[in-house]
Parts: sequence; C-alpha cells; structure tokens
Amino acid sequence: MRLGQNDAHVESFDLTPMIDVVLLLIIFFMLSSRFADATLTATDLPAEKGEVAPENLSKVTFDLDKDGNLFVAAKPATLADVAALVKPLRDATTKEGSLVVIRADRRCLARHLNQLAAELSANGIRDWAFTTQPEPSGATR
Repeated sequence: MRLGQNDAHVESFDLTPMIDVVLLLIIFFMLSSRFADATLTATDLPAEKGEVAPENLSKVTFDLDKDGNLFVAAKPATLADVAALVKPLRDATTKEGSLVVIRADRRCLARHLNQLAAELSANGIRDWAFTTQPEPSGATR
C-alpha cells in the first residue's frame, strides 16, 4: 500500500540551452557595439565643456587631423567629397541638433577648419557641431 504518494507527473524544463543562447547574444552585442568607434580616427580633441549630443541621429562626421587632412569614417576624403557627403542632409531638418559633426584635432590650424566650414556653407549646411572632450574634473582656467 502506498500512502501519501500521488501519481501526478512533474515535468522539469532544462534551462541550459536558453542560458547558452543568452550568453552568446550578450557576447555578440558586446563585441559589435565597439564597431561604432572604429569609424573614428584617433584625434586629440580640445578639452572644453559642451553639450551631450543625441546618439540616435544619422549624421556625417568629419575628422580633421593635426595636419589638416580630412577623414570620413576613418577613410581619407577631400573638400571636393564634402558636397556628395552632405547632399542627403541638405534638406533634412531636426530638432535634436546638427546632422554634421566636425572632430578637429586641437593642433589643427584654424584655416583647415575654416576651409571645411566654407565648403559646408557653400553646400547649404550652415548648422554643424564641433566635438570636444570633457574637461578633467577640477580643472580651472
């Protein structure tokens, strides 16, 4: 005689495959999220306080190195390429901020930045943002 036992069958769900998939997804997203920085050239940005830009804007980022060389997505570009790059942005309007971002090295001569700004203006882009790095905490002027 069997006392206190019922014949209900208890099923258990194996979570191991689901945990494996979740870990693989975490690894994938951690590795792929670093590719956004790979399109930027190494630039010594000026240290100034500024605003935080929205991350979700589709924008064109121009990099100017210390010698005045122009780069877009870590590839060399010329001032003649600017027109083709900003053409899709010419008629775009946004309330969040600029669609054109300039990252200029702190040792870049102002004439190179002025030439790029003039080329942007000639192509209908009069609103652009200038990227800086945050000032070190406790810095005084």
